[in-house]
Amino acid sequence: MSTLPSLRAAQPDDAGFIYRVIEETMRTHVEATWGAWVPGRVQRESAADACDSKTRIIQLEGEDCGVFYSEIHDGALWVRMLFVMEKFQRRGVGRHLLSQAQSQASAAGVPIRLRVLTVNPAKAYYEAQRFRVYQEEDDFLYMERAT
Repeated sequence: MSTLPSLRAAQPDDAGFIYRVIEETMRTHVEATWGAWVPGRVQRESAADACDSKTRIIQLEGEDCGVFYSEIHDGALWVRMLFVMEKFQRRGVGRHLLSQAQSQASAAGVPIRLRVLTVNPAKAYYEAQRFRVYQEEDDFLYMERAT
């Protein structure tokens, strides 16, 4: 990757962008899991995320390209959102952000965790980044990477 991604704080006017990123990256998986995409719900959640101080907009080469959200909670650093628009995927963006999150988790002495829909092929990506499934539910897999 020639350029490293950067993060900026989300602002309320990023709600539409957050919605578009989530729709592009997750709609197929949401429909496969629950049978329907509910635009109003996702728009409300995107608006709330845009106002959350932990939500970051991922930028690459001067362009907004995704959404990242992490927090230390219940003895782990949770990656709540790591959504990268398709045209920016396979360019090391996710790997770089996970590496930064891993450094933060290591400094705090906690594992890094995330959850992924069982139908989402991102599971294989996370496994390649040394995450392992530690809990399974009907719709979700919970994954962890030790520090």
